[in-house]
Amino acid sequence: MKRDFLTKSFVLKNFILSSIIESMRKTLILTLTGLILSLSNLNANSVWFLDTCVVPNDTLTLTLYAQIDEPGAMAVELNLSFPSQYATYIGYDTDGTLIQGWMVATNDSPPGSLRIAAANTTRVSGVGSLIILQFTVNEGFSDSMIIYLSGVFDNTPFPDTSKVLKLCPFGVEEYGRTLPYPRLDVHPNPFRREVRISLVGMKSQRTKLEIFDAQGRWINTIELGSNGTKIQGSWDGRNWKGKRVSRGIYLLHLPQRDIFKPILYAP
Repeated sequence: MKRDFLTKSFVLKNFILSSIIESMRKTLILTLTGLILSLSNLNANSVWFLDTCVVPNDTLTLTLYAQIDEPGAMAVELNLSFPSQYATYIGYDTDGTLIQGWMVATNDSPPGSLRIAAANTTRVSGVGSLIILQFTVNEGFSDSMIIYLSGVFDNTPFPDTSKVLKLCPFGVEEYGRTLPYPRLDVHPNPFRREVRISLVGMKSQRTKLEIFDAQGRWINTIELGSNGTKIQGSWDGRNWKGKRVSRGIYLLHLPQRDIFKPILYAP
């Protein structure tokens, strides 16, 4: 199927290849390398952060990964602290994680702190994503912030850890042009099976969204529709032939406003 997207997106390709793709490629390599090194060095119960970056006036999706040794755990307690002037906790997701289906309780008081308690009637063990947290990033964020984490599996503490979150190498939505509306909201990001997409700030009932890979090649076009309150849709990581794409960074493109949103597919 021949398309003229590469021709019409000449500026996009050159911009991505020269100033963004290299940064995102290095970020992805560092992420995978760090994850491999973490896995190779773990010899006890541990929790760590998946690498990500921060965009002001956007949603920060923070994935916690864990190694839970045999005989496993029936309870998890997590304690996070973060600068409340930069971030506000808004929710969690356990779909597809080690604690999927567990009872979960959260307490985000006072601001800048978050306590998560999860329990189940059967034990779980293994290595994988533990929980996915979402924060709103305030407009005042401009450089970096540190999130600290401590906690226990059952009654056994795991090593304390922290993560420095830095400003993303690309701009907000329209690289370098910070516009509050319209914007593309995605969750979760990174995603494993399906990413949910919402378009905020446009009145049209239906619109099409193009998907490109990191080399600027067209992958698929999906349609977003209105449910009465918002324009939304989803992408399941498949190309126009219906085949799953490879793990990596992809770009959502809204042609009407020439807006781009980077997402990470990590099955």
